[in-house]
Amino acid sequence: MLRVLVPSLLLALSLAGCQSSSRSRITPVPPRTIEGIASRYQPMFAALRGAVIEHEDAVARRIASNLRARLSADAARDEDARVQDAQALLEGFDRILKGRALIETLDLELRVRALEGQPAVQVLLAARTKSRSRLELRTGGATLRIHRISLTPEGKESRAVRRTAMGNLASLVLDEGWLEVPLAIYATTIPSNCLAARTHWTLDLLAGEILEEGRPYPAQDVHVSGEERVDLAAFLPNSVVEPAHLAAYVCRPEVALAPILERTVRIAPEHREEALDLLTPMTVSMVDEQLAKLVPTYRWLSRTNAPGRDPRAWKAWLEHRAEVRAQQGSR
Repeated sequence: MLRVLVPSLLLALSLAGCQSSSRSRITPVPPRTIEGIASRYQPMFAALRGAVIEHEDAVARRIASNLRARLSADAARDEDARVQDAQALLEGFDRILKGRALIETLDLELRVRALEGQPAVQVLLAARTKSRSRLELRTGGATLRIHRISLTPEGKESRAVRRTAMGNLASLVLDEGWLEVPLAIYATTIPSNCLAARTHWTLDLLAGEILEEGRPYPAQDVHVSGEERVDLAAFLPNSVVEPAHLAAYVCRPEVALAPILERTVRIAPEHREEALDLLTPMTVSMVDEQLAKLVPTYRWLSRTNAPGRDPRAWKAWLEHRAEVRAQQGSR
């Protein structure tokens, strides 16, 4: 239901903003709706609205183009309010589509940099546009989310979630090159009883507007790529462990949990899926006791705790994951 209401709300705000420029700023002008225009235009506008709601922007632009041509032809013959209302309504849809097109030109990502000589990192927002125009992104607010998981040699996890409102992201002016905005500084120390701590940062931007050469358009669903960092205990080597090395160690008889986890936390993030691929076939012949020893590894590599700590639930989860990946590979 929310997806249906948001585009209509943005459209109403866009139309109200357009009309206020030519009329009194004191008396609000009711936004035009599809139901309020001539019936002969309603089917095409309904199709346009549906495409916008479903984010089928290419389809929406084609419908809008056909509508624009029809309204222009009708306006040449009949300049009554029914044509003008439909044209104003179409302009509102055009503003939404233009805003989405401008948002697609943006690259927004979080960056984490270690501070020299300090057990801390600085989190920054990096932004740029691939558009040749000067853009300004005005957000309706921003929240930085920090999710941290600490893992002990016994396989116990400690999770912490923190949210911080960012007050310095009200306006981002993007012209040439990358713009970096410092957000916050966080300590990288981990509890003394832990092997490692994995911290994931994400940034949520509320809907606002994006300006192209000073002209505003609605801006919603603005995505920012998150960032992750793993901090290891001081006694662990900093070198990464290859997935094949972890799988080979797990195959050994009478392996201990702590050495498995010491290797698990040193798997590079981009190789975690590969590690799960190698570990999955081993679960077929394992008894519950053996599987239980690998549950903390599965949770760390998969970045999910959905199957809980039940070894059989993880076995089923891994088998389903393998089936899905096999189907994707065949396609």
